[in-house]
Amino acid sequence: MKVITKSPYEPLDIEIGNTVISCMINLTPNNLIKLSEECTKVREEVNRAADRARKAEENHDAKALKKANDQLAECMEAPIKTAIGDEGYKHIYEACKATKPSDCNMVFLQVFLAIANEVATRNTTLESNSKMAHYLKGVDDAPTIAYPGI
Repeated sequence: MKVITKSPYEPLDIEIGNTVISCMINLTPNNLIKLSEECTKVREEVNRAADRARKAEENHDAKALKKANDQLAECMEAPIKTAIGDEGYKHIYEACKATKPSDCNMVFLQVFLAIANEVATRNTTLESNSKMAHYLKGVDDAPTIAYPGI
């Protein structure tokens, strides 16, 4: 018998110019729950920020556009730090050679999307495992599998 599973820590390599930053995404059960919540909040905020940016562009309002960009950077910070830690976030920021986090939005958005994708994949796997455990309840020898939040 062979069991193949994913690690609770998945590697994430980010290449910015000539710099490669190697991080580990923390997908332990409790962190996965926290990341799921944070990613949902960020998706909603990204949509709101995009709406604000569109309106600012239509009105040729540079100040409102900068504010929307700053808000986008602010909302992505928490899930990125939760996933790869403060040091990983700091290394990305430094590799961008930025003067403020919103200067890195294009990079941070790609990192956030990679994290959110891995969180969604893990949640789908956990949901499938939970359903499988439900069907096995009638079997005397079946292990009981419980996942928080599912």
